[in-house]
Amino acid sequence: MSEHHSPIPAKRSSGAVIGTIALLIVGYVVAISLGWIHHADEHHEESASAMPHLWSALPFVALLGAVAILPLIPSAAHWWEHNLNKFYVAVSLALLTLGYVAVLHPAASTDRAWHNFTHTMLGEYVPFIVLLFSLYTISGGIRIAGDLPAHSLTNMTFMLIGGLLASFIGTTGAAMLLIRPLLETNGQRKHVAHTVVFFIFI
Repeated sequence: MSEHHSPIPAKRSSGAVIGTIALLIVGYVVAISLGWIHHADEHHEESASAMPHLWSALPFVALLGAVAILPLIPSAAHWWEHNLNKFYVAVSLALLTLGYVAVLHPAASTDRAWHNFTHTMLGEYVPFIVLLFSLYTISGGIRIAGDLPAHSLTNMTFMLIGGLLASFIGTTGAAMLLIRPLLETNGQRKHVAHTVVFFIFI
């Protein structure tokens, strides 16, 4: 008896992605209409005395360290695999940063902290996520197939084309377009991690 896989989950998944994109776009438009997003030129340059302390970058350094080190520690690797735990770490460090801006910054105020939060979330994060969703949707409909030999010249050609495309469609667009054929081409090789790392760097 053959198994029949229903296409309903795939349709629900694509519907959820489209709904999320639509919700983000509507929220972004509403935020602009209400004046929650401020342009950078609306705020004058701060004086040297109002610059943040050097050690205020520690939460960002801690986040980078968690991303780079925790997957390599056997006792923490399994805990770090769960996206909810990554979310907890990111939110905790973000709250520390907002607390610094509200209390310890040379020009500290809750208004400054709120402005930084709304600008970061509505002016930078939401547009970037919409961009990623759009690139994922567009590149997901493009299929590059072929029987390419899996050797260094092929990988170098992928990286050269990706570097050139990045100048026209952006680094994220080029990566999303070429990462799948690159992985499929090198699917039978044992050591391919370095190839992906160099591809991302380029």
